[in-house]
Amino acid sequence: MATNGNGKSETLAGMVEVVNRAGLKVAGRWLHFSPSHAVPRPERGQQVRVEVDGGQIRALALVDPTEAEPPAGDPEQPARRLALLAAAATFLAGREAAKSGDVVTVARSWERWVLDAE
Repeated sequence: MATNGNGKSETLAGMVEVVNRAGLKVAGRWLHFSPSHAVPRPERGQQVRVEVDGGQIRALALVDPTEAEPPAGDPEQPARRLALLAAAATFLAGREAAKSGDVVTVARSWERWVLDAE
């Protein structure tokens, strides 16, 4: 369940890892579509911001990955992003179904993982 431990709602942001009729997986957590809250149904790989209450999705917004703001004061960010972009391009090069936009999506996902201190 995607609660913060005390039953209150929380907001998660990230790339949709998996999506099916019942819900979706973001940041490694399964979230369920609520029958009482109509939300857009994203596709795998899209960036989303999700408001969750008790594991149920209350609100979902699609996020344009080009609008993400860089961390303030991070002098290593440009080099890190270029390295991740190159790695993502190499990773996706052998996949026929991959599109050019997937490279940025994968690189951003990996960047979030690299910067995750937990």
